[in-house]
Amino acid sequence: MLIAEITSEGTVDGDIGVKRQLYARAGIPVYLIVHFDKDWQQVTEIEECRLDWSGRRYITRHTHTDALVLTTPVRLAVTFADLQSRLPRQR
Repeated sequence: MLIAEITSEGTVDGDIGVKRQLYARAGIPVYLIVHFDKDWQQVTEIEECRLDWSGRRYITRHTHTDALVLTTPVRLAVTFADLQSRLPRQR
């Protein structure tokens, strides 16, 4: 199981702070955080967090900068350009 959080300008603190704690408590093993540039128009990185051995917090395992490639819990390979084309347009 994994959760992908797409940050937004008005809720970024809650997206990466509060929700991180809630997902850890729920035992979600993989938590992806999609970050945008300063204009909130382009994906700049995807932070791949994994639940640590205690099951209480996430540790960033990898920061993806051009493409997201996962082997677990699902096999996935997608470039940021392809991902960007599927996100709703902002503004």
